[in-house]
Amino acid sequence: DGEIFSYVSTDPDTFPATRPYPAASLMKVVTAAALLRSAPEATSRDCRYVGSPWELSPHQLTPPPRGGRVASFRHAIAASNNQCFARYAVADLGKATLLEEIRRVGLLEAPGTGHAPGRVLPVRGRLSLGHLGSGMAGSFITPLSAARLAAALARGELVHPYWIARVRDSEGNPLALPHRRKPLAGWSPEIAAELREVMVGVTEHGTARSAFHDRAGRPRLGSVRVAGKTGTVTGHEPAGRYQWFIGVAPAEAPRVAIATVVVNNAPGGTSAAEVAAATLRTVFCEHGTCDVSLAERLHARAKARRDPIKREVKKVARPPEPVVLDQV
Repeated sequence: DGEIFSYVSTDPDTFPATRPYPAASLMKVVTAAALLRSAPEATSRDCRYVGSPWELSPHQLTPPPRGGRVASFRHAIAASNNQCFARYAVADLGKATLLEEIRRVGLLEAPGTGHAPGRVLPVRGRLSLGHLGSGMAGSFITPLSAARLAAALARGELVHPYWIARVRDSEGNPLALPHRRKPLAGWSPEIAAELREVMVGVTEHGTARSAFHDRAGRPRLGSVRVAGKTGTVTGHEPAGRYQWFIGVAPAEAPRVAIATVVVNNAPGGTSAAEVAAATLRTVFCEHGTCDVSLAERLHARAKARRDPIKREVKKVARPPEPVVLDQV
């Protein structure tokens, strides 16, 4: 619903959470949503590619006439296949449809007060469009926009993030908060559900599998399934390898959305998916047991913050003074 439970930056001076960073393969979620809305037949067609699935050259925008390897739509998103998603953008969507989907999910607007809007570089030619649709280049979003994109996976709604629980005046009296803005229509609930189902593959056998499973292959969150998407790209300011993860859990009926971004300047280090998995463990697991019901502690805590201040505001509120008109 947009309420922020936790918002952390480990280096707010050189890596502020309020400005945009390269969106990387998070853009594949947007491309996938555009396909499901505008070209659903493409999701049932296999993608044939040659070479590394993460490389892209102009001639790889066209399927090879023979040879190569084959990936389904589900496998392409689980493995973050750049060649397949570049072709989806170029051959199945086109520039106008993809840009409209980016606007639809709010990535070009400021996600909250004090946050910069996202941006997309000009699309010039097929390769540029392929880079944008696959997330290899051309798009920038803030971590809060990424969390907002993750939240849209729950019901397809574009929520408005908020994080202020209470406000008082200089005398300590409580002030009523403005009414929360209603969510905007983003995707249909059916498209959101289909996206979640294919994105479960990312954490179960795709690019985030090692983060969400231990060395023995056991899921770190037990029976709690997570629908997510990773992203990796080289960035600047600060310079390094940017790693993203967004997701929702439980995948069947989400209660929590999460977005993480990490910059590493050397091989190794903790990935964004590992940060997300560890964070979600604190939400869904306790004493070695994981259960979807444990997430309700966060919602109960938020309600416990809201209700007392509402009662206090109501208690001190004064009725308006009556207006008396002089009789002539």
